[in-house]
Amino acid sequence: HSLFDAHNVAEVALETDAPVPPADLAIEAFAGLPRGDAFAMRRFGGGVAVGGLADAGNASYASSVAQVLLRVPCVSLWLQAHVTQCEGFASTDGDAGERCAACALWATCLQLGSAEVPELVRQRAAIDSRFAGQEQHDAAEFMQLLLMRLRGGEVRAGRATEWCVGQTAETQATHVDRLFGFVQETRRQCKQCASCSACYAPSNVLV
Repeated sequence: HSLFDAHNVAEVALETDAPVPPADLAIEAFAGLPRGDAFAMRRFGGGVAVGGLADAGNASYASSVAQVLLRVPCVSLWLQAHVTQCEGFASTDGDAGERCAACALWATCLQLGSAEVPELVRQRAAIDSRFAGQEQHDAAEFMQLLLMRLRGGEVRAGRATEWCVGQTAETQATHVDRLFGFVQETRRQCKQCASCSACYAPSNVLV
């Protein structure tokens, strides 16, 4: 039988209730912004930038990810709010003058329809050093690391809220988690006594 049958009552491993989904959390810095669900996207469906990006050659994986993200209304609204609160330069990586990932993504939005090299493509090595060269990479890999960098920037800037304290290894949530994150529940059942236990881990849509 399934571990999710109604008669199986999970005894949570950490003796706590399931964590609140990140989409249900409030981030003070972005109060009023929609979370990343389909209903919110339909409500805020207007005003999304259109137009293509200049040919990025072997770095097309970065421009492809930018094109997808910038056409999600909730992402576009968050980026507009982000740039009003961010100085636009990362100081933690030791690369003076380097834009933070969110600011680079917004600058790329402003380049839609132009012949300029997309800012996210130009700054791709700041997402991860593996993207510094001209080698081709998988777009999903780039997006995964971009989401991590976006999230990390928000945590460092203090635009986060307490989450999952005592329940998971991660204790903070950002608006990036509200847009892309969820809580993954894992259940285990003892073969001898048939009791069930549950544990939780933050995850995102690409895992």
